Amino acid sequence: MFGVKRHDGSVRGERELSEPSARVRGRVGLRARLLIAFVLTASMPVAALFVAQYLEVEKRAFAHAEQLLEQVADVQQRRINRELERLAQHLQLVASRTQMRLSLASFNRSGADADLALIARILDDAVASIPDFEGLWLRDARGGLVAGVSRTGPSSALVDVPESPVTPRMHVHLRWETDTSLTFWLSSPLELEGETIGSLHLLAKTEELLRILQDFPYAELSGKTLLIVPDRDGQPHWISAFSPAPKCASEWTSSANGVDSAGSVRLGDELCVYRPLLFDFGELLLRVSVEHVGALTRSHFRWLFVDLAIILLLSLLMSLFLARMISRPIEMLKEATVQLRSGDSGVQVPEVSWGEFAELTRSFNETSQTLAQRTAALETEVHAHRKAQRELANLAQTDPLTGLANRRCFMQRLSRKLQHPCTGDGCGWLLYLDLDGFKPVNDENGHDIGDEVLKVVAGRLRGLVRDEDLAARIGGDEFVLLLADAGSGFDGFAVARRAEHALSMPMSIEDRTIQVGCSVGVVALEPGREARQVLNAADAEMYRVKTAKRQQRPMPSDG
Repeated sequence: MFGVKRHDGSVRGERELSEPSARVRGRVGLRARLLIAFVLTASMPVAALFVAQYLEVEKRAFAHAEQLLEQVADVQQRRINRELERLAQHLQLVASRTQMRLSLASFNRSGADADLALIARILDDAVASIPDFEGLWLRDARGGLVAGVSRTGPSSALVDVPESPVTPRMHVHLRWETDTSLTFWLSSPLELEGETIGSLHLLAKTEELLRILQDFPYAELSGKTLLIVPDRDGQPHWISAFSPAPKCASEWTSSANGVDSAGSVRLGDELCVYRPLLFDFGELLLRVSVEHVGALTRSHFRWLFVDLAIILLLSLLMSLFLARMISRPIEMLKEATVQLRSGDSGVQVPEVSWGEFAELTRSFNETSQTLAQRTAALETEVHAHRKAQRELANLAQTDPLTGLANRRCFMQRLSRKLQHPCTGDGCGWLLYLDLDGFKPVNDENGHDIGDEVLKVVAGRLRGLVRDEDLAARIGGDEFVLLLADAGSGFDGFAVARRAEHALSMPMSIEDRTIQVGCSVGVVALEPGREARQVLNAADAEMYRVKTAKRQQRPMPSDG
């Protein structure tokens, strides 16, 4: 029988290891999980969903229909009221004409034909300019008909011009011709200086209102929009965009009394919403057949059966999912092990929450995390070591004040250059620079100012050299430029003159203007010579130039 070696060296048998895991598998094994998943996923949700949907679907369908119907009613009410307001604004615009009211007041007093002619012309202009006007009529303060203009003739519709409004506000009522051809009146009193002098009556079309009634946005409700207006006898009458317009039965009228205009009401086999209109024109009624709402309910039940079928299908798929619950952690551990072997020490496996896989994935992640931390610490240490090496090398090769190469770096570079054979017309040039007048600057302004002067000098020297050249500070106020050969015609003396010019320019340091000069010794490089010999030669040439300046003797020619 195989065994497992313990940390203390003892061996534990396979049966001893398998008994706890067997108990775990017995409690949460595949068969139990399949049984629990099927019972919970299929039986209980299906039963609960069926009961809940059966009780709620009809209620929600009617609530949805009522909500849609009230939204449509609000929109239709606003549209019809806007149309009435638009016509009322046209009527008020005509009524606001001062000349017409003055002429009417004058006619009321004198009955002059000139006033009557002017009134007729004003009415005619208004009817001609506004397409919605079928005609305009004017009554005097006593209610007598003064003048009127109609698109179909001056004398048409004169017999049913409404009486003057008894209230000081606009009034709208329907004008009956036939059940299929309707227009309506808008009447408004006319006032001048606070006194009622007559009334203005507009005959308008109903085509736009009928188009609004025909526009019902929710086709699934199969609803209709109607107007309730009084007929010639003052009885409620239905107006619809669909011909023929149904007449309102007495039971509808009695049932509608006292209905809250803000909500919906179920009358007979229809669901209705009422909304009042402006100017006492009437009421807006939207109605939906209960049968169509029931059809929506049945469609919801069809979707319920589809849901139940989907749930049963999901129950069958659950067994496949449970099998995947076992295989998927193994696949993830295998992929993570391959990544770990390839060098990805930070790989992590999503932890499962059941069985032995939870402990296995947790142990793997902890081991991977420990390995990643140790690897990161080692990389950090190596990076710090390399950075320290670079900093030490840089300090060994760089002047700390100016950032230029130091004497050691310069001597190494010069030695390597003198060891290589020359190419082109020469090996290059060495320029030895010593600042003129730097000691007084240092003594008078202090070493801090002197250090800043050296930094400015170093910056100007950097601007004179190329990438292949080298600028270095070899001590105090002494600098060197190692120039590579640039081919035929390259002249180190020209660079020396540019250096003298650049360093002699004034510099501003801490609100002080400081000016120094420089003396430059120029030596052409020759292969085979010692670096110290070449440096000493350039130093001697620099002192020769400095001495010549002090004695104010002209410098010898560059040759």
